[in-house]
Amino acid sequence: MEGLQILAPSYRGHGDSDKPPAGYTLDQFANDVIAVADAEGARRFVLVGFSMSGKFAQRIAAVHPERVLGLVLIAPVPASEFPVPPEMAKAWCDTQHDRNAAFNTILAPFTKIPVKRELTELFLDDFGKAARIGLEETLNICGLSFVDQAKKIRIPTLVLAGSYDPLLTPDMLKSTTMTEGHTG
Repeated sequence: MEGLQILAPSYRGHGDSDKPPAGYTLDQFANDVIAVADAEGARRFVLVGFSMSGKFAQRIAAVHPERVLGLVLIAPVPASEFPVPPEMAKAWCDTQHDRNAAFNTILAPFTKIPVKRELTELFLDDFGKAARIGLEETLNICGLSFVDQAKKIRIPTLVLAGSYDPLLTPDMLKSTTMTEGHTG
């Protein structure tokens, strides 16, 4: 498609992005995405968010509705409270520098169909680069709610859910994401 521009930023504290000691908030992540879009001249855009970035995408659409044309949410953490149990968060963070443990703890439970090895390796590479504080605070954001703001989102939204996902099941996403005011 001609004229299509794809931006795929890494969130602060993740991948190759800066790793500041603070600033890991829902609004800061949203502001970071807007800053990247502004730097690239993207005045209006469609946001695609997977898992935690699905929550961030909903937040951006809620606080910057004039900028977002639509949402594609893939197994998104909902705008409602969705706290990660502390023992799960700790286990995920503790596996950061052990690729086998990270795969077995974070990827294997959520995949029933083999994922291309190159993609798995890219995920594990990025995961290993994350700042511990970035991982911890991102997981803490799962427990925050902005449902009242999300109910005001009035743009086309496609939500995709995995039938084998043990956390973000299709029924759970239907009852949280689809009833928060999204259309489509």
